[in-house]
Amino acid sequence: MKYKLLTTAILFGFLSLLPLAQAQVSQSIQGNVPFDFQVGNTVLPAGEYIVRPIRSGSPALQIHSSEPKGKGVMCLSISVQPNSETDAKLVFHRYGNTYFLSQVWSGGGSTGSEFAPSKAERAVARQMAAAGRPHNMELASIAFTVR
Repeated sequence: MKYKLLTTAILFGFLSLLPLAQAQVSQSIQGNVPFDFQVGNTVLPAGEYIVRPIRSGSPALQIHSSEPKGKGVMCLSISVQPNSETDAKLVFHRYGNTYFLSQVWSGGGSTGSEFAPSKAERAVARQMAAAGRPHNMELASIAFTVR
């Protein structure tokens, strides 16, 4: 009985999040990231990147280098409500010299995509706190162009 209640509660919770996944980054954007950065637990080198949805309405994004043999990653995101931002951009959390991709905006006041802090990002934050350094997470923003 407890198992059925728990399963039902989890199912309803998941179903309530489905509308959020409908309005994500809707078009491809491209730009130069001048520093190494992490998406989830994957480290990507500095360079020219293209970010695009796997398919229309999907919460899954493909982030890949524009280099012929460049590295890439696919990841899931959650929807971020529209704001007054008109430019396409990537937003990063910065801890010292380590950058983690946090948000993707395709511009035009559209709904963006946000990534939950990864295990690696949480570990860096804990290490900084344990070393007695304040948890100074800063935001870094890189302008991209719509493709």
